[in-house]
Amino acid sequence: MGDDVNYQQNEVSPYSGYDISYEKFSRFGTRLGLERMEVLLAALGNPQDNLKYCHIAGTNGKGSASATLTSILAAANFRVGLYTSPFVERFGERIRILSGRESVLRWRREPSIGEIIPDDFNVALARVKSALTENEITAEASPTMFEVLTTIAFLQFNKYACDYVVLETGLGGRLDSTNIIKQPEVVVITALGYDHCERLGHTMAEIAHEKAGIFRPGVPIVALDPRHVYSVDATEGASAYNQLLTEAAAKKADIFFVDPTCLQVGTADFAGQSYCFANLPLGFEDYLLNRGATDTWLEALRTHVFRTPMLGQYQIGNTALAVLAAFIAYPELTQSAKGLDTIDVGMGATFWPCRCEMLIPPLGGSADSGVPSVLPEPLIIVDGAHNTQGSAAFRASLAALQKHLPDDRKRLTVLWGFLADKPWQEIVRETLADPSLEYYTFVCTEPLSPRALPAERLAEFIQTEMTKLPRHRRVPVHIHTEVDSAINAAWRENSRNGGWIAVWGSLYLVGEVSKKCRNRVKWAGRP
Repeated sequence: MGDDVNYQQNEVSPYSGYDISYEKFSRFGTRLGLERMEVLLAALGNPQDNLKYCHIAGTNGKGSASATLTSILAAANFRVGLYTSPFVERFGERIRILSGRESVLRWRREPSIGEIIPDDFNVALARVKSALTENEITAEASPTMFEVLTTIAFLQFNKYACDYVVLETGLGGRLDSTNIIKQPEVVVITALGYDHCERLGHTMAEIAHEKAGIFRPGVPIVALDPRHVYSVDATEGASAYNQLLTEAAAKKADIFFVDPTCLQVGTADFAGQSYCFANLPLGFEDYLLNRGATDTWLEALRTHVFRTPMLGQYQIGNTALAVLAAFIAYPELTQSAKGLDTIDVGMGATFWPCRCEMLIPPLGGSADSGVPSVLPEPLIIVDGAHNTQGSAAFRASLAALQKHLPDDRKRLTVLWGFLADKPWQEIVRETLADPSLEYYTFVCTEPLSPRALPAERLAEFIQTEMTKLPRHRRVPVHIHTEVDSAINAAWRENSRNGGWIAVWGSLYLVGEVSKKCRNRVKWAGRP
């Protein structure tokens, strides 16, 4: 957000039609806090107070959990607002409304469905600017870019009378602009990890404290157990777990932790994944019974097989959080077997791009579901992982998917590009040291951002780190500064070795790769 990017003449800017003068607002405020939001929203009549929320925070997985929960609630025929960040391909992705089951079923075929259109955005932005002028809001109290976008989201969701709003925090939680809301229906905490440490803290307990800032008195919380997440050691994970417990107790709020003992994984391949709740989180069964669920329904829940088309082992935990949150936000789902059917429709139709996504689906299979019958050529998997935890989770998912490939397709071409202020050295070291994947070559490029790490510097670092490896694990490294050229190079390298391609390191990068590949190859199930 706020980066100046030049697009080629034959490309459509993701901001096309949108008044991006909002970017003239500061990237960060002169001080942390919600005071600017309070002043601005009061000037607009506090539109946020008219809505019901599911509030989601975490380091990784927020978007996937948010998208799944939105899809489930919309499958129950509610009008559901979804606010996420950043966007991947189109600016309008950040503010979306899905209206009922029909819109959910169209989402995978029409990725732009329900996105805020330029006219609505521009009118809302004009209202924000007028409120600032009419109320003589000083420069010190002027909102940041993210605060303006959050305000526009509230205006949009209020304008169209959303039944629910799934609200993803931008940074942290306690001082995030989304935390201006009063009393959500449910709070969700996804995987915690190390990111934005300069603002959120350098220990897991400090980070957990910031995320727990969205807890509210008496509001139930579902959380991924931080003692069982990637790239967090046992001591730090335990400190985050205890911090969340302490913060929940202070709010007299029930907190339900999802850990590996809760979930029994069934299938997991290129067609998606399935699982069941082997055990519900501690205390959750009693919570449901007290809310009207029956023993018969609970028995059906224990044996029910949930399926998601999303790849990536980490998506099992994210979607499980969404399911439990949906039971809390809309208790009627727990009253009959139809509730589980609604969950199935919503989960099965969820589309969340560039998170362990197979970019070019197969020739064959269902156009509606995208279920593979023949693997595509080339096989490209992209993920927005840009921190050590996300990278570790993505590599684990690639290793699991690799088991379903024939031996002659297992060699991996990696297309990498990072922002210079992300922990790219750690990601490179951990990736090269990971023996679970067979690398063929690395292609280094630069995301479309002024903060991009130079491709030459990345390549030099990879080559230096490779000298520490056994000779048989040292592979070629190529430099292609332009993303177009890098994609073509990865394509060529892949055609030589017959393997597959993985792209990660930055959402700026995978968004561009995704857009270019979708335009290059049209397939059943996409517009």
